[in-house]
Amino acid sequence: MKSVHIHLIINHLVLYSCFFYLLVKIYNFYQKKAMDVRIGLIFQIVLAILLIILGFTGHKAEEQIATYLQDPDGTRMFSHEEWGELAVKIGLLNVIIHLMSLKFPLAKKMTWISLLLLLLLLLITCYYGGQLAHPELR
Repeated sequence: MKSVHIHLIINHLVLYSCFFYLLVKIYNFYQKKAMDVRIGLIFQIVLAILLIILGFTGHKAEEQIATYLQDPDGTRMFSHEEWGELAVKIGLLNVIIHLMSLKFPLAKKMTWISLLLLLLLLLITCYYGGQLAHPELR
Protein backbone atom coordinates (compact mmCIF):
# COMPACT_ATOMS: atom_id res chain seq x y z
CA MET A 1 0.00 0.00 0.00
CA LYS A 2 1.40 3.35 -1.02
CA SER A 3 1.50 6.52 1.04
CA VAL A 4 -1.22 7.92 -1.20
CA HIS A 5 -3.62 5.17 -0.13
CA ILE A 6 -2.76 5.63 3.55
CA HIS A 7 -3.17 9.40 3.20
CA LEU A 8 -6.63 9.03 1.65
CA ILE A 9 -7.78 6.48 4.24
CA ILE A 10 -6.63 8.59 7.19
CA ASN A 11 -8.12 11.68 5.55
CA HIS A 12 -11.54 10.06 5.58
CA LEU A 13 -11.08 8.83 9.14
CA VAL A 14 -10.29 12.34 10.34
CA LEU A 15 -13.17 13.95 8.50
CA TYR A 16 -15.76 11.41 9.63
CA SER A 17 -14.39 11.52 13.18
CA CYS A 18 -14.88 15.28 13.28
CA PHE A 19 -18.45 14.96 12.04
CA PHE A 20 -19.15 12.20 14.56
CA TYR A 21 -17.70 14.25 17.41
CA LEU A 22 -19.76 17.26 16.34
CA LEU A 23 -22.91 15.12 16.37
CA VAL A 24 -22.05 13.86 19.86
CA LYS A 25 -21.57 17.44 21.07
CA ILE A 26 -24.87 18.52 19.52
CA TYR A 27 -26.69 15.56 21.04
CA ASN A 28 -25.30 16.30 24.49
CA PHE A 29 -26.17 19.98 24.10
CA TYR A 30 -29.83 19.23 23.35
CA GLN A 31 -30.06 16.56 26.04
CA LYS A 32 -28.80 19.15 28.52
CA LYS A 33 -26.22 16.67 29.71
CA ALA A 34 -22.73 17.84 30.36
CA MET A 35 -20.48 15.71 28.23
CA ASP A 36 -17.48 14.61 30.16
CA VAL A 37 -14.64 16.88 29.10
CA ARG A 38 -12.23 13.99 29.35
CA ILE A 39 -14.07 12.19 26.55
CA GLY A 40 -13.69 15.27 24.37
CA LEU A 41 -10.04 15.53 25.28
CA ILE A 42 -9.37 11.91 24.38
CA PHE A 43 -11.23 12.39 21.13
CA GLN A 44 -9.20 15.51 20.30
CA ILE A 45 -5.91 13.76 21.11
CA VAL A 46 -6.81 10.92 18.75
CA LEU A 47 -7.75 13.48 16.09
CA ALA A 48 -4.47 15.34 16.58
CA ILE A 49 -2.47 12.12 16.23
CA LEU A 50 -4.37 11.26 13.05
CA LEU A 51 -3.77 14.78 11.71
CA ILE A 52 -0.03 14.50 12.35
CA ILE A 53 0.06 11.13 10.57
CA LEU A 54 -1.97 12.70 7.78
CA GLY A 55 0.63 15.45 7.40
CA PHE A 56 3.52 12.99 7.20
CA THR A 57 1.78 10.73 4.72
CA GLY A 58 0.79 13.79 2.70
CA HIS A 59 4.41 14.75 2.10
CA LYS A 60 5.27 11.20 1.03
CA ALA A 61 2.17 11.01 -1.15
CA GLU A 62 3.12 14.27 -2.82
CA GLU A 63 6.50 12.82 -3.78
CA GLN A 64 4.84 9.70 -5.15
CA ILE A 65 2.23 11.42 -7.31
CA ALA A 66 4.32 14.34 -8.53
CA THR A 67 4.99 12.52 -11.80
CA TYR A 68 1.30 11.70 -12.31
CA LEU A 69 -0.15 15.11 -11.52
CA GLN A 70 -1.63 17.18 -14.28
CA ASP A 71 -0.88 20.36 -12.37
CA PRO A 72 2.02 21.99 -14.23
CA ASP A 73 2.27 25.11 -12.07
CA GLY A 74 1.57 23.23 -8.82
CA THR A 75 -1.11 25.61 -7.54
CA ARG A 76 -3.63 22.92 -6.64
CA MET A 77 -1.05 20.89 -4.75
CA PHE A 78 0.25 24.01 -3.02
CA SER A 79 -3.26 25.07 -1.93
CA HIS A 80 -4.04 21.58 -0.64
CA GLU A 81 -0.76 21.45 1.26
CA GLU A 82 -1.10 24.92 2.81
CA TRP A 83 -4.68 24.37 3.98
CA GLY A 84 -3.70 20.95 5.29
CA GLU A 85 -0.84 22.36 7.35
CA LEU A 86 -3.19 24.97 8.81
CA ALA A 87 -5.72 22.24 9.68
CA VAL A 88 -3.00 20.27 11.51
CA LYS A 89 -2.07 23.37 13.54
CA ILE A 90 -5.72 24.04 14.43
CA GLY A 91 -6.12 20.37 15.36
CA LEU A 92 -3.22 20.67 17.79
CA LEU A 93 -4.71 23.90 19.10
CA ASN A 94 -7.94 21.99 19.75
CA VAL A 95 -6.09 19.71 22.14
CA ILE A 96 -4.77 22.72 24.04
CA ILE A 97 -8.24 24.28 24.20
CA HIS A 98 -9.72 21.03 25.50
CA LEU A 99 -6.98 20.84 28.12
CA MET A 100 -7.81 24.39 29.17
CA SER A 101 -11.51 23.50 29.38
CA LEU A 102 -10.69 21.21 32.29
CA LYS A 103 -9.99 24.32 34.41
CA PHE A 104 -11.68 27.25 32.70
CA PRO A 105 -15.43 27.33 31.90
CA LEU A 106 -14.97 29.84 29.05
CA ALA A 107 -12.78 27.36 27.21
CA LYS A 108 -15.72 24.94 27.03
CA LYS A 109 -17.47 27.38 24.72
CA MET A 110 -14.30 27.76 22.70
CA THR A 111 -14.26 24.01 22.04
CA TRP A 112 -17.30 24.52 19.80
CA ILE A 113 -15.60 27.27 17.85
CA SER A 114 -12.35 25.40 17.48
CA LEU A 115 -14.11 22.20 16.39
CA LEU A 116 -16.17 24.03 13.77
CA LEU A 117 -13.07 25.86 12.56
CA LEU A 118 -11.19 22.57 12.26
CA LEU A 119 -14.08 21.03 10.36
CA LEU A 120 -14.21 23.99 7.98
CA LEU A 121 -10.46 23.82 7.37
CA LEU A 122 -10.65 20.08 6.76
CA LEU A 123 -13.44 20.57 4.23
CA ILE A 124 -11.45 23.25 2.39
CA THR A 125 -8.39 20.99 2.42
CA CYS A 126 -10.47 18.10 1.10
CA TYR A 127 -11.86 20.33 -1.63
CA TYR A 128 -8.38 21.19 -2.87
CA GLY A 129 -7.29 17.57 -2.47
CA GLY A 130 -10.25 16.51 -4.57
CA GLN A 131 -9.09 18.87 -7.31
CA LEU A 132 -5.99 16.72 -7.72
CA ALA A 133 -6.44 13.91 -10.19
CA HIS A 134 -5.33 10.58 -8.75
CA PRO A 135 -4.51 8.40 -11.75
CA GLU A 136 -2.18 6.28 -9.62
CA LEU A 137 -5.21 4.88 -7.77
CA ARG A 138 -6.80 3.49 -10.93
